[in-house]
Amino acid sequence: TLMEDQLNLFEDIVSIDTSQGTKICTICKQEKAVTSFERASYRKDGTLVYKNQCIKCIHHHRIFRKEIWKENSPPDNHVCPICLRNNEELLADMNPQSTVRQTWVADHDHNLMQFRGWLCSKCNMAMGGLDDDIKLLENAIKYLKENQNNS
Repeated sequence: TLMEDQLNLFEDIVSIDTSQGTKICTICKQEKAVTSFERASYRKDGTLVYKNQCIKCIHHHRIFRKEIWKENSPPDNHVCPICLRNNEELLADMNPQSTVRQTWVADHDHNLMQFRGWLCSKCNMAMGGLDDDIKLLENAIKYLKENQNNS
């Protein structure tokens, strides 16, 4: 059915079941004790939710991102290569009560640890939410095309 096809578009790739006291890091793909992960929040039932990346990988990525910012900066008059918005448009779109006014994000390949370029935060989160997986992005495009007349 169409509903089953849609549900299969975004299948879970890694385990997030923490009932056994372990979790698989989405970066290094290693199963580690949940104590190796930062706490993210609490569920309504009071159980802890942990981040999907282990503390070691998060630390490594923070250092890598700082190096990118030291060695590069978004070019003047930069436009996001995905949404085609410039800095002024991005700032105008931001919540005026936002405490962080960062428009550009250093996009990088998490597996190869290589800088790819500058994206706006929204586009970077969209790609990251689909694990930079071309197949998942294609599935998302297919889904939107098939359902564009439903809205």
